[in-house]
Amino acid sequence: MAKMANRSETPIKLDTADEVCRPFGFLHGERAINPKTNAEVIIKGVAPDPYDKNHKKVLWYEIIHPKTTGVVCCYEGATNLREAGFIAA
Repeated sequence: MAKMANRSETPIKLDTADEVCRPFGFLHGERAINPKTNAEVIIKGVAPDPYDKNHKKVLWYEIIHPKTTGVVCCYEGATNLREAGFIAA
């Protein structure tokens, strides 16, 4: 488990276990490219999506950029990031 904060600075407990992350397309610590922004990201782990009314679990990542260090995001509406178009960096 790891703890980080999302953009609204809400603390998030992330499950980083391989068996938990694998179904979402990537493992904790892997790097990928976001298909919408072309930004490189680091996969951080799985946690509920606070924006989804059912709080479904999603894969969270950190954008590699000096202004967003330590902030995690999730790709809204996507369960598996590879299926959503993310590719390994």
